Amino acid sequence: MAAAAAMAAKKKQDNKNSLGDGPGADKAQYSSFRGSLNARNQRQNDQLVSFLQRSNTKVWNNESPEEQRERAATRIQLFARGHILFRQRLHRENLYKRLQFESDLRVGGWRLFTQVMVFTFLLIAVGMSGDPSTKRGIYTNLKDSFGFDDLKGMTDRSEFVNTQMGAIAATAKDFFILSGSQYFVPESGSVELLLDMETFSGPKLLGGLQLQIQLEEFSFTGVVKLSPQFVRGYILRKRIIPAGTGSELSCWGWYLHGQKGPELHYGGHDFYATPSNSAADASSKQEFVSLTNKTAFTANEYRLLTIVVTGTNVTFYSNLDVLGSSKMPRPVTDCFNNLEGMLVGDTGMTIGQLSFYPKALTPTIIEEIYIGGGTLDDLSTGTRPAPLVET
Repeated sequence: MAAAAAMAAKKKQDNKNSLGDGPGADKAQYSSFRGSLNARNQRQNDQLVSFLQRSNTKVWNNESPEEQRERAATRIQLFARGHILFRQRLHRENLYKRLQFESDLRVGGWRLFTQVMVFTFLLIAVGMSGDPSTKRGIYTNLKDSFGFDDLKGMTDRSEFVNTQMGAIAATAKDFFILSGSQYFVPESGSVELLLDMETFSGPKLLGGLQLQIQLEEFSFTGVVKLSPQFVRGYILRKRIIPAGTGSELSCWGWYLHGQKGPELHYGGHDFYATPSNSAADASSKQEFVSLTNKTAFTANEYRLLTIVVTGTNVTFYSNLDVLGSSKMPRPVTDCFNNLEGMLVGDTGMTIGQLSFYPKALTPTIIEEIYIGGGTLDDLSTGTRPAPLVET
């Protein structure tokens, strides 16, 4: 009971002596007061601790229930005073600095670890470069891949071209890939030649573009609308030379006749220029592949046109309809035109979404482009053919 009375008296005294941080209070006097108040609270706390320590030495078997409740309340008050009321308050600024330091330490530790690992792998690579057995393994791999042993003693150039050159060229593409514009792979060589719809009053030059076709299978797609005045012209053409004799010929070209339908022209570089003493037919300038069934195109109507080349066959599509297929006299070959670029469009044409695919598009993929504006793979991954970059 005495301890409870002491606690009540202390609480009353604390309320009586509380001092607010008013606008006229002197900071030095306030600090002195807070120090003396804390010292007094500490003395009272020590008195409670001493009381409980003395009380713990007694035998409590004969305590009444009222006395047991009083002792329990005293212990709770002591715990509250010692662990809650008078505990040192958290220093917010120091906490912020510590958390910031720990964050910087964690990030810096990972960066240091990464740099150490890179340096370690670099040392391992340098050590392997000087290892004779590693060098021997690289040499053996190249020798077996290119078949250098088969070249020993070969002196006939025609034999080398017919038996070895093709395999060496195919292997070189795996070891020494130059760029996507020269070595296409079916999944990562698509090129977007023209995106927005554009109306042409004549052929437009895409200068500085070196688009090489070195595959047996490839495709072109584009949305085309023809004016009532349109007669015929190229949707896309890679020319041999920019001007003069032979400038009308094509390395390859996608041609459209308003009344007959689409055609494929190619191989002008294989005929031009034919020597005067050549046994070849001098009237042959390039290969022309068209459909036996003629297809007239309605003016002012948007169509998704597609051309698919597979080996020595070419198939033409209009929207989702197959216009027909034709046999080609030989595969399409490409040429180097000294970076003279390509010509797109012609008088009376409106073209957009013109793209090149280094693979044969199936009817399913053509349907995906027709409905969604792109292949399902591109739409699902948020990608599209690489945009054209002119140099």
